[in-house]
Amino acid sequence: MTLSHRFPVLLCYLALSACQATVNLGPLSGTDGMDTSDSSTADPPGTTGMTDLTTEGPSSSDPGTTTGPDPSGTETSETSTGDPGETTASDTGSASEGTSTTDTTTGDTTTDTITSGTTGGVDPGCGDVPADMACVPANTFEMGTNLAMFGGWQTDPTEKPAHTVTITKSYWIDLTEVTVEDYSVCWALKVCELPMQGPNLNWGVAGKEKHPANGINWYQAKKYCEWKGKRLPTEAEWELAARGDDGRMYPWGDEPPTCDHVASNDCGTTGTVAVGSKPLGDSPYGLHDMGGNVVEWCADYYKEDYYYQSPAVDPMGPVDGTRRSARSFGTFVYAPGPASRATLRSGASPLLQDINPAVAGFRCAQTAP
Repeated sequence: MTLSHRFPVLLCYLALSACQATVNLGPLSGTDGMDTSDSSTADPPGTTGMTDLTTEGPSSSDPGTTTGPDPSGTETSETSTGDPGETTASDTGSASEGTSTTDTTTGDTTTDTITSGTTGGVDPGCGDVPADMACVPANTFEMGTNLAMFGGWQTDPTEKPAHTVTITKSYWIDLTEVTVEDYSVCWALKVCELPMQGPNLNWGVAGKEKHPANGINWYQAKKYCEWKGKRLPTEAEWELAARGDDGRMYPWGDEPPTCDHVASNDCGTTGTVAVGSKPLGDSPYGLHDMGGNVVEWCADYYKEDYYYQSPAVDPMGPVDGTRRSARSFGTFVYAPGPASRATLRSGASPLLQDINPAVAGFRCAQTAP
């Protein structure tokens, strides 16, 4: 059974708890009320014959403080030119030891101060790593896979071929997905647009402050990261941060995913969990939730066959396109399984036209100074 068969359709399923599918996204903030409805449905990876349930989609209001994307509702092809390492940091600090607490009413585990993981400050190229980020030293690693099967599941053609990639500059990447609490500061300052609101969406929901900000389109994610003096990670940076250089298939290794590794509605919770709640699922660099909580936007344009043309040094994705890359597909709607593979890749409309908004989140990165 394959995980493939057009991930744009697969992604539409992603945020619908209890096997739901079609979502009317409603008007997006900053897009002049464009129609962004989506009628795609699909079974999640490794499942067949699931019942589709149509639900009313969420909507968002425009705070009137930022300019949205092209009001035509479609992203036109453009040329990518910027070096992702050009953004400078605005937030720096030294790593400090964290302490975790558990809310006895919700079961959410939160971290008061998060450490920089296993690599911050170790490599001379890392610099003074901020406490809420980890450093991934410049490295060479194998990206993608040549395996036809892994863990009893067929791999996807978009993960192939495996190829050697060199990242020439050390970089910092957020330890966690950007939370509702984080994003609310940017919104309160009238820099960021209001996220989408509705079923399974965390904005404005009491007790979800430490959960990932979801219902975020690609433009909103990019805007937030730029406000923080950061940027979205490239696909190559994301995969290196998720699996390191030892060829592991999941962020934590090759052990099959369980409820100790990833968030899932099958694990006694509903929807997302507070970031950092599954420490056994951490990546080699101490990054949380890269095996799944929400899908994470990357900077790149997306093409299924990109690995056949990808440069060996600092790949930045295709030079143009209409879809953006996304990673981390083991979202809360799935039972723990193959969607958590660190090699799994896909793309989506930057305006959430073909992905359920409740799984659309992000984390930021920046090149180490």
